[in-house]
Amino acid sequence: MALYKSSSETIIKHSRWLSTQVQRTKVTLFDRLQQVITTSHESPIVDCKQWSKFREDLLKPPLAVKEIALDSTILQYCISSNDLPLGKSYQKYLRESESNPSLGFVGKYFQLLYNNMHHLTHDDKKDILTMYDNLRVAHPLLDASTAECCILGLSLTERWKESFELLEMLKVSCTGSVACYSAIAQAAFYNSCPEIGWKYLNEMVTLERNPKSAVYITYVDYCTRTFTDRDVCVAEIGKLFNFFAEHSLAPFKDAIDYIQVTFKKLGWTGVPTVVDKKGVCQTCGHQLSPLNLSAEDYSMLLNAVVEKALVGNDVYHRTTPVELKKFQNFINRTKPYDVVVDGLNVAYKNRQVSNNPAQKVATLVRQFVSQNKIVLILGRKHMMQWNANAMKYIKNNSYLFLTDDLSSDDLCLLYATFASGPQTQFVSSDLMRQHKFLLQDPALKKLFKHWQMASQRFPVFRGSQLHITPPLNYLPVAQSSENHWHIPYQQNDAPLTDTYEPPAYWLCLHKLGKRRN
Repeated sequence: MALYKSSSETIIKHSRWLSTQVQRTKVTLFDRLQQVITTSHESPIVDCKQWSKFREDLLKPPLAVKEIALDSTILQYCISSNDLPLGKSYQKYLRESESNPSLGFVGKYFQLLYNNMHHLTHDDKKDILTMYDNLRVAHPLLDASTAECCILGLSLTERWKESFELLEMLKVSCTGSVACYSAIAQAAFYNSCPEIGWKYLNEMVTLERNPKSAVYITYVDYCTRTFTDRDVCVAEIGKLFNFFAEHSLAPFKDAIDYIQVTFKKLGWTGVPTVVDKKGVCQTCGHQLSPLNLSAEDYSMLLNAVVEKALVGNDVYHRTTPVELKKFQNFINRTKPYDVVVDGLNVAYKNRQVSNNPAQKVATLVRQFVSQNKIVLILGRKHMMQWNANAMKYIKNNSYLFLTDDLSSDDLCLLYATFASGPQTQFVSSDLMRQHKFLLQDPALKKLFKHWQMASQRFPVFRGSQLHITPPLNYLPVAQSSENHWHIPYQQNDAPLTDTYEPPAYWLCLHKLGKRRN
């Protein structure tokens, strides 16, 4: 395949990266690559003779690129510009010149092929296996980075199951990346081995790795080519939706778009929609499931959080047994509360609006008192040095417990909230990630997140006014009811952040002829 003239936009996009690879001279590696890329579109970009001359130029001053890094640097350019033909051209040159490719080159070449998996030929896949076999002869043990790249390459071939060994090798020194887990799961579904695919999907989400959209799309493809009965196919794809729900996942829009098109072929219709604050779908009017825990689930979570996270070794690293006992006695004497507030978290929120921390807390207390709420404010002893009038109002209108300055505010906050009962809410901007991670059981982590979404309220400023967000009252995960599915999703460019804000985007799926009135 001939490579055609690249756009100036692509050239500009990668110039900054390439410029860092060489010395800052009038002639850079990027300049030379640009000259190659912008050759006539009537002929291949480079042949072996051109590559040989090109390498000679790069190795000589003023660039003087080190030969050991040259091959992988060229491949990194191909990856950055997603230029498969150029990368294949250079690999062909190395093969025909009988050069021994470095680990870095092989790894980056596999990465380039993986990024362009839908454009590979049979010969490309044969090259992967040949290069991999030669690599393993020379290097029986691979470093983690090379092993991950080899997983990407092998996943594109008939020997994809050899990736399992590489993943185990990699685990010795680190945790597998999203890319390598996704590659194995995708290969499993592509090769009609769903049990293996689900095994690696479940393993990666346990490790807090979010699968790539391509994995979901490949699973949907597996279902449509395997199950000819429409209802059976829908039920099998429903296993993916249940996976979303079980792990509180919101897939990216590209996967949702593919699901929407697929379901249309299966006799369903799908519409992007929004869900209002009450949990009502604005397309079909369906009320999403309430976000609450059963008494059994709450008791299980309470015991786990209090015993393992709060009263375990972690709390004694940051407070004393005497202070902890004093705090527990105070809670037992004054509970229950309607709201528990992280005083310092609220006080130091948005300092550019107001530099009066005591007044912020007093304002919050005033809001809750007007609603006849019983409030507990948790803080530290240095708060008594704040504005005397504001602190007097806080003490007279809420319960106030101040710990030593080295204590753990968030642990005290969780303890007080749980001890007060399932109806108690708490106010803090802290997402409590570190405490969720103390719970090793995935089921407990899920319960903790659902409890947190239902119980936490965030302090926010709108202009100079302090507001407290209401807690979520519906379950913001994929769910089904009477031939309906509602699936949250996120835009393709959305950052992967842990948030407790309700999803902004939903897909409403319903079976034709079964739509709710």
